Amino acid sequence: MRVQLVPQSNDGLVALVVEVECLDQAKTFLATHDMIGSVSESSVAIALSTLAGLDIRLVESVS
Repeated sequence: MRVQLVPQSNDGLVALVVEVECLDQAKTFLATHDMIGSVSESSVAIALSTLAGLDIRLVESVS
């Protein structure tokens, strides 16, 4: 696991990025369970409404 801290104007958690083995499978799972948020070519977010506003994004593992 890698934690990256970046400067922000306010203290707090901005987003949590989690690596998954297969982004397509993650997208399918989230869509099937009505949990899919914003989608890009390289990531998918879990719907903010399902996590009380916490921004969790899934990206495909590089290794």
